[in-house]
This record gives sequence, structure tokens and C-alpha cells, in this order.
Amino acid sequence: MTTSITSNQVIEVHLNNFLDILETEIEGKVDVLTFIGPILNGIDSEIKDMIELYKNKKEKLIVILETEGGYVAVVKRIADTFRKHYKYVEFIVPNFAMS
Repeated sequence: MTTSITSNQVIEVHLNNFLDILETEIEGKVDVLTFIGPILNGIDSEIKDMIELYKNKKEKLIVILETEGGYVAVVKRIADTFRKHYKYVEFIVPNFAMS
């Protein structure tokens, strides 16, 4: 019996390897937030709560983002949260960030 590997599994393995390398390189220097999904009402509150749980925040936040889009008002509230808590914010988009 042969086991077939889907393209999603290959991508997931590569992303996990990338995240391992990223964590090694930036350990202790920046905060990292990963978000994969649509930007819908309520997600801004969840992201805000996660950010506020971080102890000893760094000056810089790296957001690993993959989204098929969503509501601009929610994006604005998320951006306001990032601005309130961080001096610098960078985004890594490994696949896509639409609209």
C-alpha cells in the first residue's frame, strides 16, 4: 500500500520548517502572531486579547498572515491594536492575503 501526500501536507511541512527557522532566528527579539482565516467580526477582539496576554512585549511584532479577506472595519481595529502595543509591525504572507 502506498501513501500519497497531498500538496497541502507538503506546504504544511515547509511552513513548519520555516517557522522553526524563524523562531530560532528571532527568539526573544520580537513577538510573533500567526493568523490564518477570514477577517470577520469578533476576530479583532480575539487578536486584542491574545496581544494583551503577551508578557514583556517587545518593540516589534511579526504577523504571519494568510487570509481570504474580510471586513475593513475589523482590519482597522486590528491595526489600531497593533499600533497601541508595538512600535514596529511587519507581515509575512507565506501564501496569500486577499482584499
